[in-house]
Amino acid sequence: MLWVLYFLTSLFICSLVVLWSKKSMLFVDNANKIQGFHHARTPRAGGLGIFLSFALACYFEPFEMPFKGFFVFLGLLLVFLSGFLEDINLSLSPKIRLILQAVGVVCIISSTPLVVSDFSPLFSLPYFIAFLFAIFMLGYQ
Repeated sequence: MLWVLYFLTSLFICSLVVLWSKKSMLFVDNANKIQGFHHARTPRAGGLGIFLSFALACYFEPFEMPFKGFFVFLGLLLVFLSGFLEDINLSLSPKIRLILQAVGVVCIISSTPLVVSDFSPLFSLPYFIAFLFAIFMLGYQ
């Protein structure tokens, strides 16, 4: 039931960031950037609320195996930082951003049961192929 609290915390923080962003113009998308696709100035940094609520969840409900929890948190931190640095207009090269996100996704997938290799009754995949597929699917988001 605590997931509801974490969801509401994330929603609240994201809403605050968007409102503050509109007033301060700090986390606002520049419509003139090469990869910009907005036609008007748009608040960004919504990932901040998601990251902070996940950090709270890790604090109040620690992982049963702290070692795995460390890698999940490290992976999330890398993915978060790669997006957040862009949100505060510190441009990263696409190569650096891709590497940060790929390492983050590998940390998360290798520490959690996100690898699905058995698609019974249709087929099953070797673990290595299923691992690569999970990286692709999580990284594609």
